[in-house]
Amino acid sequence: MGSVEKCGRFNEEHVVTDEEFVFYKNEVVKSNGFDVPSMPDVSAFHMIQPCNLNRESEYILFQKYSQLAIDKYHRRFEDTSAKLELVKVLKTMSIVLDIVRYFITFEAKDLADGGKIKTYQAVVRLDVFGGVGVVFQAEAY
Repeated sequence: MGSVEKCGRFNEEHVVTDEEFVFYKNEVVKSNGFDVPSMPDVSAFHMIQPCNLNRESEYILFQKYSQLAIDKYHRRFEDTSAKLELVKVLKTMSIVLDIVRYFITFEAKDLADGGKIKTYQAVVRLDVFGGVGVVFQAEAY
């Protein structure tokens, strides 16, 4: 499922202040959850936090989830020449609620556009029963 403890920092002793929450909320709105800065020393449970991609096992997991988004993209555009090939995962954010959501930013070659490398974003959801699904279609931006 991925180790959620590698995403963000959890300090149960410091509850988020109103000012910190306003900052957090503005960052979530501005980036749709894909680029929220870490809030060190804040109780970050139920808040979107950056994940550490430096651990090989974590990076491989997020590659797998990025590929799920690409596969969904291919199914959505199967009647066209759309074809993506994963290049690398750039960034992953995570939020733990009753499910785990990963906000993944990745690069992929657009083989239908001369192999140009473009940046895509997708939300991958893990439920409590081990199910995995892409809940936001990967889109170039």
